[in-house]
Amino acid sequence: MIRNLLFTAVFFSFFSCSGVKNGPILRVAFDSSYFAKNMQTTRMKAFLDELVQNLQKKMGESIELVPSSEDSLQDLLDKKRIDLIFSDLPKSIILEKEFVFSDPVLYNGYYLVTNKQDERRLENLESRRVLLLNNEEATVLIAGYPKIDFGFYNDDREAFLQLSRSSCSALLVPVVDFRVFQNEYNVQPQEITQRNFRFITLRAHDKAQRVFKEVKSMIKEGTIDQLKEKWEINP
Repeated sequence: MIRNLLFTAVFFSFFSCSGVKNGPILRVAFDSSYFAKNMQTTRMKAFLDELVQNLQKKMGESIELVPSSEDSLQDLLDKKRIDLIFSDLPKSIILEKEFVFSDPVLYNGYYLVTNKQDERRLENLESRRVLLLNNEEATVLIAGYPKIDFGFYNDDREAFLQLSRSSCSALLVPVVDFRVFQNEYNVQPQEITQRNFRFITLRAHDKAQRVFKEVKSMIKEGTIDQLKEKWEINP
């Protein structure tokens, strides 16, 4: 029943954002495949829909969400076919020469998962075995915590089996997957990496940058946190 209600809310929130009376003023592209992976990303999409609704009211402008693919987002922005992207593209000195990034809006990194009653944080696991996915962020994490004995996993079921047997002390689990096991384990709410979804636009696009001002205001007012709580985004 709860699942049906959630998907109904997401369905109507999407169309309330996309239904533009006088034509779209600002177009925001996002990776639609990411937000359809599972119940957690569905919640994240509902958060995005309602965030855009709030931005429309505050700005007095129409905003259209444009479903796209991850590979095409930057190209759409470069070619000015859309005004902004909503992406977890890492902020870097090189990219900042061309693009402007809003404040972080939605965390998309890793959470530390330990056995129940074990509330040790990552910095307290020196010389302990911690498993993580072998991907581009693994190098950053390993460099940031050189005293931790990191190992890799490919299958989360096998990783959680090792945790249950105390073959490791903790796991680093992507945001997209943490809910699957949160009832059986301790998912710590602290953000581990700098990976966040943000609004991103070209440096020359002054009108799109108005969105950033409103996002900053909504963060300061607590509106962003209220939306995260409403859609149960965080552990």
